[in-house]
Amino acid sequence: MEIKLDQSYFQGAVSLEMKEDGIHPWRLPLQDLALYKSHDGLSHKLKEAAGVRIRFHTDSPFVELDVGWVEGEHLDALFDLVVDGDLTSSVCRGEERAPIRFENLSGALDQIQEIWLPVGGAIVLRSLKIEEGRSLTPVDDQRLRWVTYGSSISHCNGCASPSRTWPAVCARTHNLDLTCLGVAGQCHIDSMIAMMIRDLPADVITLKLGINVYGRGSLNARSFVPAVVGFVRIVREKHPNTPIGLITPIYSDNRETEANHVAWTLENYREALRSAYEVLRAHGDEHIFMFEGPELLSEREASLLPDNLHPNGEGYELMGTRAAQNVLPLLLNDRI
Repeated sequence: MEIKLDQSYFQGAVSLEMKEDGIHPWRLPLQDLALYKSHDGLSHKLKEAAGVRIRFHTDSPFVELDVGWVEGEHLDALFDLVVDGDLTSSVCRGEERAPIRFENLSGALDQIQEIWLPVGGAIVLRSLKIEEGRSLTPVDDQRLRWVTYGSSISHCNGCASPSRTWPAVCARTHNLDLTCLGVAGQCHIDSMIAMMIRDLPADVITLKLGINVYGRGSLNARSFVPAVVGFVRIVREKHPNTPIGLITPIYSDNRETEANHVAWTLENYREALRSAYEVLRAHGDEHIFMFEGPELLSEREASLLPDNLHPNGEGYELMGTRAAQNVLPLLLNDRI
């Protein structure tokens, strides 16, 4: 039996594009797409489904998802089934047009089922099928909402599977409704992202900043701190008391001491982010917090960085565990 999906089934998407062949979830407001397209490859990354889920109750012993892609076929894409917060199975797209089928479901209507979509590639969801005569309904979700922004290290293309990115591990640990704004190569503290976060519902916010700015030299000694301060102040327009956590870059080998083309090392950017934090606190922002990226993944775990920059699957899960222990509790406890 085929079930028609609508907005009530989706989480982690900012907007949905209704196409002839299905639904394409976006991580930006679709009405502003032209504005995001002015930002190098930013819109290209935000059309990918990192952190997006389909969430439902069902008494069917199986669910089958018919999916396609906006561009090409991603035959190695992984889909996860998470039940009541626990990963139960992963399915790899093995051939073109093959449906994604999860079997041996319990049939318990009080359980919450989630299908986590692949973090990379722009996906189109055509239909969701269940056993004839069974039911499938969206979940009325009242959980706290967490919005996180960052680079490829938050986008997590090297993850073991989509529910095992560091934001996903952390969100599942604390039972949060995640919106992941990880944008590989495109985290340059853009004001369009600040305005999007400002307009999204959020109970806690994290901003993991610095590595893409280092890589492109897109901000320097004159512009980095003002960019961070302005970004946070834009978010504060509609989130005056929402806890915001600033997170410095994780460890990254030679980047620690090698200067980029604006003569800054990665540690310089960490120091500048700390300065931005101090400026905001001094101005009266009592709900801004500072966290050190190397405490999530340090030089001791360099073997988990196969390219000396991006964690592997184990590294992302370790980051998620540490963030769940040391970042989110402080932010959640600060909520008013």
